[in-house]
Amino acid sequence: MSQPDDLLGSEIRDALLRTPVGDADEALALSQVRARARGRRRRRRAGGAVGSIVATSLLAIAVSNVTDSERVVTEAPSAPTTSAPTPRYGFDPLTPLVDEPLPVVPSTELVVFDGHVMSVESAPNALILRTTDPSTGAGSASSADPLAMGALSFSGVGFDPEDPTPKAYLLGVTRAEVARVDWVRDSETVSVQTIANAAFPRLRFFVIEDADGVVPERPPRTPFLAAYASDGTLLTDTRRIESEQQAFHAEVDRRKGVEDKIAGIRDVQVNPDGRNMILTVFSCGGEPEPSFPSDATTIRISVTVKLPVENEDCLSGETTELLLGFDEPIGDRVILDERTDLPVPLRP
Repeated sequence: MSQPDDLLGSEIRDALLRTPVGDADEALALSQVRARARGRRRRRRAGGAVGSIVATSLLAIAVSNVTDSERVVTEAPSAPTTSAPTPRYGFDPLTPLVDEPLPVVPSTELVVFDGHVMSVESAPNALILRTTDPSTGAGSASSADPLAMGALSFSGVGFDPEDPTPKAYLLGVTRAEVARVDWVRDSETVSVQTIANAAFPRLRFFVIEDADGVVPERPPRTPFLAAYASDGTLLTDTRRIESEQQAFHAEVDRRKGVEDKIAGIRDVQVNPDGRNMILTVFSCGGEPEPSFPSDATTIRISVTVKLPVENEDCLSGETTELLLGFDEPIGDRVILDERTDLPVPLRP
């Protein structure tokens, strides 16, 4: 499961995925700092373009053996297509996790599983699922804007990767109408009842053991989960949510009155390790999202930031540092600004 930490806006931090990722994937974006109001440094890992985790309608992230100050995030690939007839769903298209912002609710224990405590907390723009080992205080967490999450969202958490038989789980959140969640696996279907909590009347939660080994895979497969009402009505599933993802993102932006604007790139500094670079970009108070596809000779960088529709592109003002990571050494490849088609200025 991804995103650990003190999850309210000022202390959310994303840690770079340590497991190597193949070049074929569409960018593993890893934000290291999402917590400080200004001048924050964000960390991304790349094989291609970087996508936004928080904005996805399906929150699918993986974490393994992280401390309370680290977080590992990886965006899940698209679910395989199927020729089966489209089922009838109880939820309308583009149904979000919540229709209105959540109130501030402090950390609330939900359930104990495999010696770990699963808890949840919320703020108007953040819903945080956390797991903690009471004996050590170590844990992990996932965080996202509930208004930008789909009606069935989940993440994966793994414990003790050094163990010969490490366990992993899917932890999730859905709407209050959902009474049961099924994980349709390769060999079986596992059904679990959702967990209610009086502090979160609009939500239900669930935990499913990951016997299929989805969490450790790189890239991970997207599990096929289905959500049902108490009378057995199919409300939604992960294939539907993924198929709606582009339209869902557009609807979230429309409701918030924002759209992607170009964020200007000020300069870049290649780290001594040769596999990471610090990119300074203009942010205009938003959360810049970089895309950095590369080949043998060139790394082309573009950055967008969600801003009010009436705003112009963000080409000056407040800046943010993004830490971009690469599987292969950067070497003497040319670092180009996609907007200007010119080399990005090197920081002195």
